[in-house]
Amino acid sequence: MLKTLPAQKVSVPLPTRVSIGGTAEKAMLMAKESLMQPIDMPELIARGPQSRVEELRIELYEKVNALGIGAQGLGGLTTVLDVKVLDYPCHAANLPVALVCTLYTNPFTIVPLYWLAYEYGRLLTGQQHHAATPPPEWDAQGFGSWLQQMVDWA
Repeated sequence: MLKTLPAQKVSVPLPTRVSIGGTAEKAMLMAKESLMQPIDMPELIARGPQSRVEELRIELYEKVNALGIGAQGLGGLTTVLDVKVLDYPCHAANLPVALVCTLYTNPFTIVPLYWLAYEYGRLLTGQQHHAATPPPEWDAQGFGSWLQQMVDWA
């Protein structure tokens, strides 16, 4: 995980999910399902780990944030907001591991989503808030002009 995340060129503080065990298919399914779980890392750190899985969560959280990738890939203290680790029994000769990070890929929504994620990251990391212009409103009739406004806004 510590080698994979820097290679992914992640760009916002994100939730990261790791699942271990079962079949390769089961591991990926568990990792995807865990994306719906709440972000609870601050509560876990405050109360302390109560199992080996929780110890691993905290260890990964601290080590990934120590990489210094930070918000927007510009460096900083927060690279991941939360790490979930799920495990499932499997044969000792087979140990599948799945890693899921959330990234934005839709070209029509990437700018507004990155703007929202950036503002959210600034809020969570305690950076000074600055006034930002909201993205242009969607106009299905004038797609070309909307797209040009999006490019100008970015």
